[in-house]
This record gives sequence, C-alpha cells and structure tokens, in this order.
Amino acid sequence: MNIIQQWNHPNLIYLLIPLMLGMLGFVYHDIWKKLRAHQVCMLTQDQRIPELKKFAVVCTLLAVIAVIFIFFIVLVLPQTTAFISFLFVFTLEIIIILSFQVSVQNYFYSKYIPEKVTQNIDHFTVKPNKTYYRILPWAFFTALALLILAVMGPEGGEKQTMLRRTPLKITVAFDLSRSMNARDLQPSRLIAAKDEIQLLLSHSSGDEVGLVLFSDTAVIQSPQTQDIQTLLTFLNMANTETLPTHGTDLNKALEMALKTFDEEDDFYYKDTNIKTRRVVLVTDGETHTGDLKTTLKHFQDRRIHIDVLAIGTENGAEIMDQSGTPLQYEHETVISRLQTETLQQIANQTDGSFVKCTTPEMAANNLINLWDAIRIDTKPKGFISSLYRVQLYRIFLYPAYTIFILLLIYPMLMSVIHHIQKYKNTPLQHSNRANNHHRKAIHE
Repeated sequence: MNIIQQWNHPNLIYLLIPLMLGMLGFVYHDIWKKLRAHQVCMLTQDQRIPELKKFAVVCTLLAVIAVIFIFFIVLVLPQTTAFISFLFVFTLEIIIILSFQVSVQNYFYSKYIPEKVTQNIDHFTVKPNKTYYRILPWAFFTALALLILAVMGPEGGEKQTMLRRTPLKITVAFDLSRSMNARDLQPSRLIAAKDEIQLLLSHSSGDEVGLVLFSDTAVIQSPQTQDIQTLLTFLNMANTETLPTHGTDLNKALEMALKTFDEEDDFYYKDTNIKTRRVVLVTDGETHTGDLKTTLKHFQDRRIHIDVLAIGTENGAEIMDQSGTPLQYEHETVISRLQTETLQQIANQTDGSFVKCTTPEMAANNLINLWDAIRIDTKPKGFISSLYRVQLYRIFLYPAYTIFILLLIYPMLMSVIHHIQKYKNTPLQHSNRANNHHRKAIHE
C-alpha cells in the first residue's frame, strides 16, 4: 500500500500478540468443548479420553512458544513498512492457529472417536445457524485487527491548503548568560528554554520571526523571516559561549529587539488595539543592568508587546561552566535564582504576558493559546500556505465498524424474520385444525 507514507504509532503492531492469544483461546475452547461433548455421549460405552487434561497443558506451552515467535518476528520487521509487516504477521498468526486446530482435531478424532461419529462431531455443540456462529469469531478478530491498523495512525502524502489568517511579527530575545547553565530545570535552563521556543515556533506557520541573542551585549542573529527552520538552526547552535561576555543586560536586549521591527509599520498600529507585534523575552532575569524605563516607553509608543518567558526557579541552582564544574566566587559556589519582579514589570508595562517555565511545554502552550486568541480577534489580512498530511485511518476504521454492525444486526434480523414467518403460519395452522375437526364431525 504505497499510499501510506508514515505511521504515527507503528509500535502498536505489538497488539497483534494479545489478539493472537485471543484467537488461540477461542480455538482451544472450541476443541475442548467438542471433545467433552463426545466424552459425555460415550460414557455409557465406557470410552473415556484420558489425555483431555494433558491437552490443556500442551495448548498452554504451544501458546507461549507461538507468542515468543511472533514477538521476535515483529521485533525484526522494519516498522517503516508497518502495513506490510502487519499483514505478514497477521497472516502468519492465522496459519499457525488453523494448523494447530487441524492437527489437534485429527489427533484426537483418529485416536478416540469412531469414524462414523467423526463426520458428525461438529454438530454436538453447534447452534442452529451453524454458518453464522462459525464465522462470528473470525469476523470479530478481523475487525479487531482493522481497528489496530486504524489506531496506528496511517498518514499519506503532504497536501497544501490555503488558510486565511493574520500573521504575527515576532522577535525572540534569547538569554545566553552563564546563569542559563543552571540545572534547576532539567537538563539545564538553556536546553529547557530552547525546547519551549521550538514548540512555540512550530505553531507559527506564516508568522515573521526574528532572533536576538544577548548577554550583557546583544546581536541580531536573524531578522524577521518566515523561514522558521533556519532560525531554529541558529538557535540550536547557540550556547553560553557564543557571545564574548557573560553578564545580563535586558535593556540592550530589548533595544536590539526593537530594531527588528520596521518603523514604517508604526502608522498602521497607531491608535489601534492590534497586538500582532510581539517580543518573546527568554531569560532568568538575573543580575540585569541598564535603564529599562526609556526602552519600555518606546515599546508602548510603537504598540509592541513583550511576552516574558521566565526560565528557572526561585530556589535556584548552581551555575556550571562548560566542563560541568560549579562556578566559584570568593571561594563560594554561585547560586542562580529566578528574578521575577523586573520581568513581571516589563510584561505589565507593555501589555504583554508573563509565563514561567516550570513544567515542560506548559509555558509555550500558554503563549500559543494567547497568540491564537490574538489572531481570532484580528481581522485576517490574507491567505497563507500550509502543508498537512492526509489522514488515512478511515480506510481501516470503516470496514471494522461495518463488520461489527453486520455481526450485531444479523441475529436480530434473523429473529425478526423467524417471528414474521411464525406469525404468517399461525392462521393457516388454525384453519387446518378447524377443517380437520369439521371433516371428523361429518364422518361421524
């Protein structure tokens, strides 16, 4: 099936193992029931089946061997071709189970059951509608297999669609001071902050995003662009040794971020409540220098809002150098703690938001929700192109549902037909009885 290009959950192919156990259990129960039925029928002739209890032990051992065999088969098969692997394993399970059923039946039937009885032994325990009750379990297991394929999340190729939305203009100001090496967030503040930004920008298709790196100096690493992947590459390469100095100057960072916004756009944003120009300040806020009052006034005048992503905890942690050794100052270990007072002030004065990175993805999701609300409240300016993968789970889900519905409806339908036929035949039977009585009376 070349139409399927990837699977979201290929490891769910291991669900074939409990499915196989279910099929083995059904076959075991079916054979046991028939042998017990024959044994009961032959008690008067004193022909018992002494190996019936051993049969249970043999079945258990064979089930364990078969499950281990299937497990290693699934483990070896490449999961990139999950559909072909699934068909191979499921077909192999059916062959194993049917072979087991035939071999066990032949052994017991030939050794303990007379030939004249063997031909009719299946009728001992089969209900009136034999075909339905024989097909029922295998149809049920097939439907379960189709459900497993659907849950594995098959996806086809990429398609392009046009979405009407208002793009945001965003600049990420990312702190590279040494305090970002602290490990009160695992594995470090720096890596945790990168993960949050990567998640945040993965939801920014069509937005224009720039990148500013800062410590006690600041540089524009990338102007605002729609090439998010290149920007993320720059960010992933950055570390606390990228810039020559290691302090923290929030004022210089914000001044440099302000330069990434085109002043010609200020007229459009003047005297409006449009909040589509944002700066994401990613920092622990520690040991900042510089005067923020004038810079924040410029942000207010130009209608640019600052969303602060605070990295770290109030309890703090040791600052590590590149070799992993805690930094020392006057023979004491340096402890870096999150400073929130100034960061909250920055967010409040620019009508932005303040979020703390305490658990993975929480801070990024908060900003994603905020930005989505801004897009909804803003009149769309145009269309943007967006790629998505075609979901193909329906080609397996719908047949599974169809099988389940047919298995449910068929006995109900047969019951209704039976009652209708019984109702139609009742008047005829009464009429025949009345005629018989009438004829008997005349004869007498």
